[in-house]
Amino acid sequence: MDIENEIITVVMKAFKENKDFKDIPIISDSDITPTTFPCIYFYQADSYDSSDKHTASREEKGNIVLFEAFVYSNTANKAKSECKNIFKVLNDVMRIEGFHKMTETPLTPQANTVKAIRFARYKAEASADTYMDGKQKRHYIYYV
Repeated sequence: MDIENEIITVVMKAFKENKDFKDIPIISDSDITPTTFPCIYFYQADSYDSSDKHTASREEKGNIVLFEAFVYSNTANKAKSECKNIFKVLNDVMRIEGFHKMTETPLTPQANTVKAIRFARYKAEASADTYMDGKQKRHYIYYV
């Protein structure tokens, strides 16, 4: 089940409404290298059957979905703090959307242009059932 666009839309809206990070780029294409900082690389990493969520005819009723995020900063003296502050916003959005944060950890930067990288993984169950949220069709999301 692919709900990446659905979730990215919500995440982008939350950052646009945040005065500190309203212009932060959010990319989901792994072929794109960040050129401006700070930057968020955010994508749906996996989707697999929730084995107990099938009808009698084996029709799929829900999937476990995983999202991953990398936050990059090149701020000279406050890169780690900047990454943490960005994750405060992202963590709030994902929690409100029904996701469980599985991990959040700093990573060692490999490129000279990046001073800090932080990674997180989120998990939830997405129902095959949908509803309308304004003009956007959304899947029901459940905390797991």
